[in-house]
Amino acid sequence: MPNDEKNPGFELFNQILAGDGASASFLKCHLILESFLEAILEDNAEDASALGIGRMSFAQKVNVCAGFGFVSHDEVAALRAVNRVRNSMAHTLHFEITAETVADLEGSLAGVVRAGHDGWLQGRSAASLEREERIRGFFLPLVMVIGFNVLKRRFEKAHLVELESYRLAAALSSAVAELGSDRTIGTRTDEELRDHFNIPDPPNPGDVFALLLERWQATPVAEANHRNETGDSRR
Repeated sequence: MPNDEKNPGFELFNQILAGDGASASFLKCHLILESFLEAILEDNAEDASALGIGRMSFAQKVNVCAGFGFVSHDEVAALRAVNRVRNSMAHTLHFEITAETVADLEGSLAGVVRAGHDGWLQGRSAASLEREERIRGFFLPLVMVIGFNVLKRRFEKAHLVELESYRLAAALSSAVAELGSDRTIGTRTDEELRDHFNIPDPPNPGDVFALLLERWQATPVAEANHRNETGDSRR
């Protein structure tokens, strides 16, 4: 888990979830996830403008990302659970996120996201926590997993040639080792190969909060919040 004091993106995440109640926190996290889905589509489309991403619903963004394998089946299940609650909030007067609502969200978690949630609980019972804390615990691993998808794909795209060269060389080195030491072609360690092809360290899940900071600062909501804080009345 990232260091709270040294990671401005994680500090932002804490601020997003601080003090506004379960419903407000939920809506903000929905926006974060939507921004990450948009980043996945923007980064991987040949012509992002042709997709009309800004006109797509959250559900459509999830479906397109799922259709191209950009998000896993487990991640899709959690994202769709989030969107069901968001739709209920939009179409139900005085909708309230109850303990049952949160339990349904938690029940949608599986795979890596579920493991992250269980790790966050650290043996505590989710039912014993306040709703706001449970909302935080639900969204934190989901935000990290979806954001990490963005970072991994960006890394692969930025270093495509180097990575493919490294993987080919690693496979050849392994094959040479299997053939025996009497062959004239030498083998290299994985570290030597990565150095040879200038492969940088890959992203890690903690880097997601820098992505969050980047995306949040670029959203209209962040701009609107800034205007409210500074007294700017522009619409």
